[in-house]
Amino acid sequence: MSDKKEVKTITVSGGLKLKLKKVEPTLIQRAMNSVNMPERPTYEVKTMSGRIEQHPMDDEVAKELLEEGDTKKVAEWEYYKERTGEQELLRNDRVMNALFLKGVEFNLPKDDDWIFELEMIGITVPDNERARKLEYLKSQMTQDDLLLIMTEMMDLIGLDEEAIKEMQDSFPSEVRDGEGSEQVEDA
Repeated sequence: MSDKKEVKTITVSGGLKLKLKKVEPTLIQRAMNSVNMPERPTYEVKTMSGRIEQHPMDDEVAKELLEEGDTKKVAEWEYYKERTGEQELLRNDRVMNALFLKGVEFNLPKDDDWIFELEMIGITVPDNERARKLEYLKSQMTQDDLLLIMTEMMDLIGLDEEAIKEMQDSFPSEVRDGEGSEQVEDA
């Protein structure tokens, strides 16, 4: 049996207590794999022997190709970066859904003020209780709260500090540098 804790209780801004449970890494991997990432564009290089080789593009190559006037390849690269960013956001959203649905327990507030507010700005709140809880977490938590939840969930899963740091770095810098009044308790 592992000595690693499988449950933590945290308090996020506003005083809401969340019980975090370990989520199987295979579910997270499946959520990540459910998003198709675009194929990286390539460019051709003619070797000294006359053979043509394909190499993956990067920003430096795109800059060189732009200087050479190859706007088509540069546009391909820009489209790839834009599409990759969109897919990474989708991937992150699906991982967050997996973590929140399988690993976060809490009681929804008794009042429906949050529902009214969301509906007044055009966001439909689902009737299904689990979907409603997911919507609550995603819409009511601050960026600091989300970062805390994700960090603690990654720790429960057993990711090393480097992987947790990489996840934290994916959040905007003002979130990483912000001050929070969060508490973490062992359950």
